[in-house]
Amino acid sequence: MARQVGWAERQVRRADRFQQRHTVLAFPWAVMQKFGNDQAGGKAALMAYYGLFALFPLLLLLVTILFYALSGNPALREQLIRSTLGSIPVIGERYITNTLLPAVPPMPLPHCTPPLPTSSLAR
Repeated sequence: MARQVGWAERQVRRADRFQQRHTVLAFPWAVMQKFGNDQAGGKAALMAYYGLFALFPLLLLLVTILFYALSGNPALREQLIRSTLGSIPVIGERYITNTLLPAVPPMPLPHCTPPLPTSSLAR
């Protein structure tokens, strides 16, 4: 008894017969088939995902090293910040004029834990 072929399988076979008759389409069709058979889309997504998570810590490390290397040269540090922020379209220039030019000293960090009442310490 012959197996029934579904609509999708019939369409794939029809496209396969078409590309076999037209040899110009044979190579792109074979590349597309190989791409699907090897699950290349999923592997490309994994490479992008792991690449992002490998790149982000490296950027943090680079910024930390630059912070310590340029701590003795504030003019060079400010020039580096201006050139980096200047390359960001739209918000880069606005950030430079609103944040870096006024040169407001940084606020102290708030305490992470609330202070204990003095009456509980005396007991």
